[in-house]
Amino acid sequence: MDPSAVSSFATQASNDILPQMPAPLLAAPLGFPQPTSHPLAPQSVSDSDLFRIDSPGSPGTRDIWIETLDRVIKGIVNINVTRSHKFDTQLQGKYVGTGFVVDKSTGIILSNRHIVGPGQIDARATFNNYEEVELQAIYYDPVHDFGFFRYDPSNPKLANVEQIQLFPEGAKVGLDIQVCGSNGGEKWSILTGRLARLDRHAPSAPGPTGYSDFNINYFQAASKVAGGLSGAPVLDIQGRAIAITAARTLDQSTALYLPLEGAVRALKLIQQGTKVMRGTLQTEFMYMPFHDLRSLGFPEEVEKLCCERNPAATGLLLVDKLLPEGPGNFAGLELGDIVTDCFQESFGRRFSVNFQSLWEVIDESIGKEIVLTIYRGKERKEFTVIVQDLDEITPKRFLEIGNATIHNLSYHMARGYNVPCKCLYVMPSRSGLFNWATRMGMGSILIYEVDGKPVPTLESFVEVIKSVPERKRVLVKYRRTREDICLDELDLRYFPSAEYILENGIWQRKSISLDGAPIVSVESNATIGLEPAETWREKWRQALVWIVCRVPHAVDVRPSFTLLTIDHGAGSV
Repeated sequence: MDPSAVSSFATQASNDILPQMPAPLLAAPLGFPQPTSHPLAPQSVSDSDLFRIDSPGSPGTRDIWIETLDRVIKGIVNINVTRSHKFDTQLQGKYVGTGFVVDKSTGIILSNRHIVGPGQIDARATFNNYEEVELQAIYYDPVHDFGFFRYDPSNPKLANVEQIQLFPEGAKVGLDIQVCGSNGGEKWSILTGRLARLDRHAPSAPGPTGYSDFNINYFQAASKVAGGLSGAPVLDIQGRAIAITAARTLDQSTALYLPLEGAVRALKLIQQGTKVMRGTLQTEFMYMPFHDLRSLGFPEEVEKLCCERNPAATGLLLVDKLLPEGPGNFAGLELGDIVTDCFQESFGRRFSVNFQSLWEVIDESIGKEIVLTIYRGKERKEFTVIVQDLDEITPKRFLEIGNATIHNLSYHMARGYNVPCKCLYVMPSRSGLFNWATRMGMGSILIYEVDGKPVPTLESFVEVIKSVPERKRVLVKYRRTREDICLDELDLRYFPSAEYILENGIWQRKSISLDGAPIVSVESNATIGLEPAETWREKWRQALVWIVCRVPHAVDVRPSFTLLTIDHGAGSV
């Protein structure tokens, strides 16, 4: 992955200074446009003119930008999200982002995946006239950083809502753009930029548990951005969205934008009432230019043939990561394999010039075989891979037990730990299960066995918990940076147990009973043999005991301290 880790724009409000902009634009609220038939659309500016006009701040285009932004502002919204539970790549808390209306007749808003989120949320959108509407998350992509909300179209009583046309094919190097959204937590900000790259590696978050996009290239522009801009549209001069703001570099000097081809496909299926199907090979690819492929032994004659078939091609996809026991791993793919062609019966043989050309086939071939032609050095090989349904490794339910969140390991988490998607992922809290007796800390863990029994699924975990007497210490086999074991005390008295299931876009909570084996008595008849103390120092040493208190809820007490034994015979301290 890209060594320059990036951060997303979902954040609390900050006081970042906006880039210098024309005064009329800074004062204007933001929003979004109707498609190109809108009367204010600058019909005199064609696509071929976009590279002949002056920069956004020049007198020749400033008036056009003002008209465009005044029109599209009515469709851009500020989004406030509250997450009630940790789930998958998302933590609980409050977040601020941006979104924009892509279908005003049904109330569909496009934003980022890390704003829509995979878990239970409460979200509200604020239009440019300060009207608020409640949002319901209706879809988030399992891999890429986009998702959709829906609001009741009849709710905005006064707002003249506009919608933005998605125009991914309009992205070109050198294109002047404007980004409108909640930069730095401010209600409205407008940032100017110019697309510099269309082939930047997807941003990667530090650590194995953060959300990172992959199997896609991002756009890049030099723009001083701050948090809260996640989900903001990247607009051309006609007010069309050519990308969506997704991340920034750590020094905040470069903005990274997500292409919209995947969002366009998903939106069409949602509008048709069809489930959005996504396929996977559990394989991560990297786009690599021909110059670097030659160093891996890629034949020059094959490179020339690729350039003849597609003169615009500058590189090919390289296998960068394979999940153990995934379809790509089972098929025999290896790291460093260079993909040139993809064959599927319905599509025929296709030249895999980029991510989009390959995933157009994969997403429509779930459960079917595809044949990948690869070069391993100078050797040409073909591998038959069965495309897996990405929903099978995307969790849609979780357990809340002992103040910990437990769910099946997702694709994102599996690739972070480089393990198969065949275990449970636990996100413990400061107090509660997996933290009281073991003192393992707040970090997330993968668990494989409880009390000597394997727990590959939520159902098996619940059955094991029911069979173990409460407050009994059990052996837990887990993994954080490496596989390890610990003793944890099964104490579920202080927190309710429930199961959350995503049904038709709404999270349903169902209480579950873990009553099973009888409670283990905490009384102990064990005797402590101490040698007779000969000095006062030895007497004091033998009288000291270490006590650890469980504090399930915030109270004014220290969780651990040292006490003095007053009467050893009576057990008084």
